Order: sequence, then C-alpha cells, then structure tokens
Amino acid sequence: MALLRRYGIRPYRYRGQRRTTVIAHLSRAFVNETLWPEFLELQGTLAAYFDAFTDRVIEQALEVKAGEAEE
Repeated sequence: MALLRRYGIRPYRYRGQRRTTVIAHLSRAFVNETLWPEFLELQGTLAAYFDAFTDRVIEQALEVKAGEAEE
C-alpha cells in the first residue's frame, strides 16, 4: 500500500473483500519496470532486517550464539 501511494496510486478494495486484498489499475509496463523491482528490493531489505533481529533475540534469550550448524 505504501509503495503504491508513493507513486500517487490510490489502492482500493471492494466491499466484503479481505483487508489483505488490494486492487489498483496499473499498466503492465509500470509494474514490470518500476513497481516490481522496487518491491523486490524492499522485500530483500526487510527480510535481512528480520533475520538479523531474530538472531539477536535468540542470542539474548538463550545466551548462545545463533547461526548455522557446524559441519
């Protein structure tokens, strides 16, 4: 939603649709060239942040170093 609004696009949903459903009328070119690459970049950044946060919480809660298993 925030990414759509960043580009001045007003997302909407029909009555009765779930709150996770979002509709926006966009050109395929805009989605493929602008919106989707930016979404993937933001998704990667967010995933890396959550991975680091999760490791930090586990380390603090269990007082052990989180990470990969030894080979």
